[in-house]
Amino acid sequence: MKRNKHNNLFGKAVLMSAFCMLVVSCAKIVTPSGGEIDRIPPKAVRFTPAQNSTHFDKTEFRIDFDEYIVLDNVREKLIISPTPKVKPEVTAKLKTIYVKGLDSLEENTTYIFDFADAICDFNEGNRLSGFKYAFSTGETTDSLIFEGRVSDAFSLKGVANKYVILFADTNLNNIYATDGQYITKTDSNGWFAFSNLSKRAFRLLILEDKNQNRRFDLPTESVGFSSSAITPYVLDSTSSETKKQNTFYYSDLVDTTQKLLSSAFWDNNVFSLAFAMPLGEDFAIELNPKSLDGATETQLSADKDTLWIYCLNKKGFDTIDLKITDGNFVEYVETINASARSNKQTEAQFYFTFCAKDSVNYYDRSIICSSMPLQTTKIPAKLISSSDTISIELSQTDRCLFALPKEIEEGMRYTIRIDSAAVGDLAGRSNQAFERTFYLMRRSDYGNLIVNFTDSTFASTAHIFYLTTPKGEIIQQQITQPFENKVIFNHIKEGIYRLKCCSDANSDGKWNSSDWQTGTQAEKVSAFDKLINIKKSWDLEEQWQILW
Repeated sequence: MKRNKHNNLFGKAVLMSAFCMLVVSCAKIVTPSGGEIDRIPPKAVRFTPAQNSTHFDKTEFRIDFDEYIVLDNVREKLIISPTPKVKPEVTAKLKTIYVKGLDSLEENTTYIFDFADAICDFNEGNRLSGFKYAFSTGETTDSLIFEGRVSDAFSLKGVANKYVILFADTNLNNIYATDGQYITKTDSNGWFAFSNLSKRAFRLLILEDKNQNRRFDLPTESVGFSSSAITPYVLDSTSSETKKQNTFYYSDLVDTTQKLLSSAFWDNNVFSLAFAMPLGEDFAIELNPKSLDGATETQLSADKDTLWIYCLNKKGFDTIDLKITDGNFVEYVETINASARSNKQTEAQFYFTFCAKDSVNYYDRSIICSSMPLQTTKIPAKLISSSDTISIELSQTDRCLFALPKEIEEGMRYTIRIDSAAVGDLAGRSNQAFERTFYLMRRSDYGNLIVNFTDSTFASTAHIFYLTTPKGEIIQQQITQPFENKVIFNHIKEGIYRLKCCSDANSDGKWNSSDWQTGTQAEKVSAFDKLINIKKSWDLEEQWQILW
């Protein structure tokens, strides 16, 4: 069959058109090669209507920039305060942003469009941070500001990417599941800024916002809040100092509800129960059948959140009912199907681990951790030095922890060896062989820290002092009782440290986070204003006037 000439011409035209479209679609706007890389973000050159305009009665506005732009995740990043009833459409084309669908705005209201860092230039991706556009549907545009910082209530570090919400209703009990009047977000260092605020009192809320709806409507969402109403102010020469003073504290929600997370049946009639919270020292356990009561051993894990139950009675049974009570928690009942253990049991591993670093603390020689509770409180071992090998016994210090004897010579490098089958656990398993080399530090390798405080108001309550690494890892903590005027940290390795203190108003020996339901702020924390330099064989004494 012959193809006519016209068909051939038409096919060629289609191919040529497709090629041209492909070239155009792949083309990019690029800067000429050579020269310095553009690091300047785009700049707004025209607002239609004008920035801070009044009597706004349009259904759209546009913003023109000095270069080609793109929008990055604008649906999530753009925050409009107050929130309109209908979310507008936001698009970008070439050098212009278009916002349409503004037909549900309230009368006599100032609106702020906070783009955060959603606007980037096309070529290099330079972000325009903190960009806002405002207008008023009334006769005047609100012009007051409020700036501040959100800090972690315990670490005192700035908290990034949290919503900060202002409510016109200053009653804290009324802000649950209601919309805020103004919304912004903290930057990477915890700073935030509100602009174009009206002259009224607000209640401030800091929100985790797990479901990303910008509302405090979940009981599991962590919050921070102002203790009292806050008042916006005029932008002037003193605003920067006011900003520094406006610090608000946020803390993650701590779930104190005890839960049984899981239970497991292991080999040799061993059971384990994992709890969400540590069990108290006065917990009690009841077993059914009653015949097992006198034929069991129980053991808490080192962190007290796992309970091991060893049924030493090897007689067969179908089920075991466990009833566990704790002085701090409610009662838990668990039924374990022991008859199905043949296909559900898991082999429990019995082994030793070295729980210290290469340098062992002279004053804390708990170095060996057992994965299972043992039948004995001592472990036979060999200690090998460059000149000798001696037999020793590791003594139990706490649950599954075992320590070196005090007679071991300081400042020496040793290898500790535990032979296989040296001891057995409560289920009758023998240990695997273990060996590790370490250095036992000298007493002269440590320094001490004495901190004096004389403020009678401060000293009237209990406090908790923390010695930490520069990164915040807690090395030691000490609790002072009311009217004590000093705290001492002994046996500190040479190095650089930080010091902080928290109030312990309820004398429970721990720091407590904020509680929105009761309106209680997190217990106050203060950081010492300089680094602590601990030297070997040296007592460092510091004076600290703690100001909350």
